[in-house]
Amino acid sequence: MTTAERLEQYYDFDQEVIDTVSSVAEEQMQATDHEAFIAKWVLGNNVDLKEVEKASILDIRPLEHDPKAALMIHLAMGQPLDPNNLYQIAAIASANPDTRIITAGNPSTSKFHASKFTRDQRKAIAGGNFFPLNEDLLRYAHDERIETVDLYGYSFGADKALNAMTAGTFGVERVVVLEPVTAMTRNVATLGIAFGSSGGALKDYVEQSGPAFRSARNESIGMVGFNTSLARLSNFAIARGLAKGNFEARAAVALEAHINAKLAVAWGTKSELANNEELETAVKYLRDTYINVSAIRLPGHKHAVANDVWLQAAVVAQGLKA
Repeated sequence: MTTAERLEQYYDFDQEVIDTVSSVAEEQMQATDHEAFIAKWVLGNNVDLKEVEKASILDIRPLEHDPKAALMIHLAMGQPLDPNNLYQIAAIASANPDTRIITAGNPSTSKFHASKFTRDQRKAIAGGNFFPLNEDLLRYAHDERIETVDLYGYSFGADKALNAMTAGTFGVERVVVLEPVTAMTRNVATLGIAFGSSGGALKDYVEQSGPAFRSARNESIGMVGFNTSLARLSNFAIARGLAKGNFEARAAVALEAHINAKLAVAWGTKSELANNEELETAVKYLRDTYINVSAIRLPGHKHAVANDVWLQAAVVAQGLKA
């Protein structure tokens, strides 16, 4: 089955989105190594992959782009700028070739960017205030004199994106959130169990992305490194903050701050973390209250859906068109 055929089965994507994503995907599916793809869409010719992995912020500037606008990407919990995530960012960039993209690694293992937070900052994060995790990226956007942004976040990154929407000094036009973990309230133990169960579908999604993505994952943090990163105090604070839920309220606050912004909420109906019923209710409320809210429901899909990198790229492209 071709990528275009898969995307048509998953959701009623615009034909332009399917054509753009599948054209890159079909070419990349023939590759067995990730480095050329990442170099083309993320690094350029003069940037070393190892330097990027250790960096706190990545700024992708295509030859033709608006220097005062950017797509700000927020990664999932414990995810650094390793080849796994750089490949996913490259897929998104390939579907938005003239868009400046800025992103940052989240607290992770010592090998990668690992933010150190004070006790007060960890307390704020544990209470559901994720501003300390966005502060560096927001400051960078301000220093770069970026005036308007689109925002995208997956999993924990969904809440970071909404936080940036509220806390930033820039205008916000479009926001896409995929699989928000805070769709429901739960305790940390239950959240951990849900995270653990989400790994069951991971391999299937990776397989759909092709051998080059598998190559990128093989050189990345891996499950052992990811579990190590979760033991960091900063990530434990994040887990406590996520367990409090509040997606609907956080989205409402963000939309009040940018009343004309468009918000697209995407999730898999079989997700282990983004509870389908809770999100249905939340999105209905948001759509009844604000005029620019849309839903991208992915029937049968689970939380690891972003690891089908071409599906993720299509969701982002569709959401940015909404």
